Amino acid sequence: MINPAEYLHSELPAIELFQQLGYQYFDGCKNDERTDITEVILKDRLLKAIQRINPWLNQQNLQKAFDRITTIQGASLMEINQQIWELLKGSTCSLKQVINGKEEVID
Repeated sequence: MINPAEYLHSELPAIELFQQLGYQYFDGCKNDERTDITEVILKDRLLKAIQRINPWLNQQNLQKAFDRITTIQGASLMEINQQIWELLKGSTCSLKQVINGKEEVID
C-alpha cells in the first residue's frame, strides 16, 4: 500500500523532476508490461531502444546485444554495474555483420 506522505513529499517530486528533465513517466500500477513481477527488464522497450540507437543491426545481432546486456554475471553488484557501464560506453562489445555485402566488425 502506498504511504500518502511518502508519495507526496518524496516520490511525486522525483517523478516531476525526471519529467522536467525529459524522461517519460510510466505508471506500472496502470499498465504493467511485465509478464511476471520478478522481471526487472522491459524486454520490448530495451529491444526497441537498441534498434533505435543502432539501426544497422540485423535481428540476430539485435538479439545478441540484448542477451549480452541481460545475462551479465559477477561476484558483486559493483562488478555487475562496472560491466554494464563498459557495455554502455561501447568499448567492450563487438559484433560481426554483413553490411553492403561486406562482413564488418561493429563496435
